[in-house]
Amino acid sequence: MSSQQLKSERLCKHEILRGKKCFETVFSSGDVVFGPVFSLRYVPATDKRVAFAVSKRAGNAVYRNRVKRILRDIYRKQKHLLGNYWIVCVVGKKNQRLTYNKLLNEFLNLILKANLVKERS
Repeated sequence: MSSQQLKSERLCKHEILRGKKCFETVFSSGDVVFGPVFSLRYVPATDKRVAFAVSKRAGNAVYRNRVKRILRDIYRKQKHLLGNYWIVCVVGKKNQRLTYNKLLNEFLNLILKANLVKERS
């Protein structure tokens, strides 16, 4: 793997959704798709931004941070598929064992269900 490929997979600071107004925009005027593991809220935008939230009901801090770390990794590796949207992934309740493959399948199913895949040119 070349260093150029690694740079393209990074999650840059400008790709992270931050700020109360941005979250209010996504939650108030955005759409949502639900899956068995988590929900995906999104709104069309001029750039790609993403945030991950895991409820305290999902487990202790170690578990919540692990889930967010896995979701960030999945997003980094799949962001080339996505169009310009602001996305918030919300894990609300505790599931048995959330593995990388389970979260990857859920993420891919939800972006297809929400039609967030960008058009090929």
